Amino acid sequence: MKKCAKWTFAGLGISLGCASADIISVHAPLTQATEGLIGEQQFAAMKTGAIVINTSRGPVIDERALIAALQAGRIAGAALDVVEREPIPPDNPLLAMENVILTPHVAWYSEEAAAEMRAKAAMGVADVLLHGEYPKYLVNREVKQRLHLKESCPENRYAALV
Repeated sequence: MKKCAKWTFAGLGISLGCASADIISVHAPLTQATEGLIGEQQFAAMKTGAIVINTSRGPVIDERALIAALQAGRIAGAALDVVEREPIPPDNPLLAMENVILTPHVAWYSEEAAAEMRAKAAMGVADVLLHGEYPKYLVNREVKQRLHLKESCPENRYAALV
């Protein structure tokens, strides 16, 4: 357990974490095992003043259970940059709740990140057309079955971007 000023941070299991935490921040990937990971049982165990933050994927939290917990006052609030259905339907109750903050899921964005993405995309084109190599950041790996190029080795070309 780590202490920082007046805050205490601890890695706890879900049951103990929900029962003891003032703020629950969810960062799990969406898998079969994590879908609905935070649901009725977890909301029922939370402190009345707890705040839930979800920046992972919407379906990791059972949205109906979250809405019910917020409406019943079982938890104090929620901050979400993801929801179960995106774009969020205009009749979703979360949009009308004063104890809910909704933001776009764009934490990656900065001017520097956008410039780096553009540069790396252009360098990927150069990898193929000028050097006969697969791009360093190849996304569609199936292309390797149809197109035979050299493996990427742009260490020096990408050095300034990393």
